[in-house]
Amino acid sequence: GDGAGYVSALAEGISYAVHNGAKIINVSLNTDALAPELRDALAQAAAADVLVVASAGNTGRDLDTTPSYPASSSEPNVLSVAALTRTAALASFSARGRESVDTAVIGDSLPTTAPGRRYTTFSGTSAAAAVASGVAALARAEAPDLSAAAVRKLIMETGAPSSMAVAGGAMRPGTAVRYAARPGETAPALEVQVARRRAGRTAVLSVRADQAAARTVIVTIRSGGRTLRARATMRGGAATLQVRLPARSRRLTVKTELRSATGHRLGAVRSAVS
Repeated sequence: GDGAGYVSALAEGISYAVHNGAKIINVSLNTDALAPELRDALAQAAAADVLVVASAGNTGRDLDTTPSYPASSSEPNVLSVAALTRTAALASFSARGRESVDTAVIGDSLPTTAPGRRYTTFSGTSAAAAVASGVAALARAEAPDLSAAAVRKLIMETGAPSSMAVAGGAMRPGTAVRYAARPGETAPALEVQVARRRAGRTAVLSVRADQAAARTVIVTIRSGGRTLRARATMRGGAATLQVRLPARSRRLTVKTELRSATGHRLGAVRSAVS
């Protein structure tokens, strides 16, 4: 009744779900220490390709410096979830972490059932984790061959760019599910503007992308028989690059490519500039 319990019971619950064929386990609770039995249960879930969706916690703290489990687990099948308000801001109560928290989704005043055959609302990262579990279930239903780690990566890489302290930004449920169903049709929107300055000797590229996972932009320019390459780090979904061009270069062929922090190719566009 007080919301407390034993870590051993949590570990037993995870093991029970794994043994009974669960593909996604929602864990809307937290503990400060990674007890051996919990670590073993999470490893067991990873070995069985079960996705564990864990609430980040309602402490408002930074999990990069003060971990909370299972959200801070290093297992690749654990998706940690922060809570957003109804205005898509990170909730003040929500734990966060640029490295430790994977995604954020609505966790503010969500409807739920209550005793006495009635409905009420509740807020918290527990609510957000429940929403994320539903999104993950829809993604796995669309693409049953996706591994638990791949679903986690998919949700992070289709998130919206944001300055909030969450690795994968704000979750975009519809985009994640569509990408799972038709990965070739939902490449990130990538906008590239190329201008020539300093008497045409410098190409200035302004790049914008709508995907939180975009960390690096790589530009390849072909001009006058030469190939030039440059790269920059995306910040807030944008980057600007300047490339010095060969003398008397005229028509430019420009390829702009986005990559995630792990080097995964997110999308590319080609353009020609005279």
